[in-house]
Amino acid sequence: WSRGLDEANWQVYKLMTWLRQRDPNSIDDCVRELRKHLPENWNVMMSCRLKALVEQQDGPFKIPEFAPKYPTPITLHSAATIDYAVRRFRRRSSDASPECVIVDVLGAEKEVDQLKQTIIALHWLHYIDLLVAGRPRGVHPDKPQLHLNLIGPEVPFDAYDDSTRIYPVTMQMYNGLYHEVKRTIWDHSHAYARRNFRHSPHRLVFMPNAGIAAFTSWEPTLKMLVNEFGAVVIITDYTEEAANMGLTELKKMVLREKAAARWNFLEVQVNPYRQPVSCKGADNAMPSYANGFIFGMIPSDFTYRDGDEKRDEVQVVDCSSA
Repeated sequence: WSRGLDEANWQVYKLMTWLRQRDPNSIDDCVRELRKHLPENWNVMMSCRLKALVEQQDGPFKIPEFAPKYPTPITLHSAATIDYAVRRFRRRSSDASPECVIVDVLGAEKEVDQLKQTIIALHWLHYIDLLVAGRPRGVHPDKPQLHLNLIGPEVPFDAYDDSTRIYPVTMQMYNGLYHEVKRTIWDHSHAYARRNFRHSPHRLVFMPNAGIAAFTSWEPTLKMLVNEFGAVVIITDYTEEAANMGLTELKKMVLREKAAARWNFLEVQVNPYRQPVSCKGADNAMPSYANGFIFGMIPSDFTYRDGDEKRDEVQVVDCSSA
């Protein structure tokens, strides 16, 4: 794991060097297109957001996993889904000062196995998002604005409490269940945000392929999330049936904890950045994809950034009607 992380750091360093040395016109073209609020799908992702990274590499900067002949969406569906969730569910800031977004990835497993690709893709997508938002080219934040915590029992023990600087994205790994290590995670991330940013961090919890209806081990974590109140919770599952069952369990948990007034539900929908390879097996005849269907819960006082409500296609319903 540490060898892969060192290599990823080196690739990110080369990526930064490449960006400083040339400004390919394709990036400008992509940014202009993305400001038109194009549909969310893999065609736009590959033709705009990731195009320059995949097709415009030159000199010593070569990453085989991003070459056009490689099926990039096969390995980047989690990174693309995180980027999508961050863009769609980001709170409105009271002023133009930098804000810190913290994403807690629960049950991380394949995300650790594909650490190199995930790090590079998120770094690049964050850079493109800064340009789309109007930040001048070449001007990067002095402090990272996107921080990821990868948490789960499958996270290597030697990665625990090992913070890794990925500019302008930072990442930290925690071994354990979220409800067991959450206090440590929140203390670390809030201390970092207080030191470097004016506002409290915007926190998003991402649970990829969670299966919350099938695995009762999620119950303590869900109970904690419902009662803590504040973080946007985005969950994915393989099939629409599993997602609907998961949403039902989520609603039951909110009602049991008497928290209906504090939460809205994100209804089940197809994830535009699902892995484009079917996971259908002999025991499952339904459409099945990794990160295939997305749902979750949103704090009732959540305020979108200006304009996001108009272009956001998600359907949010009042959880008191569950």
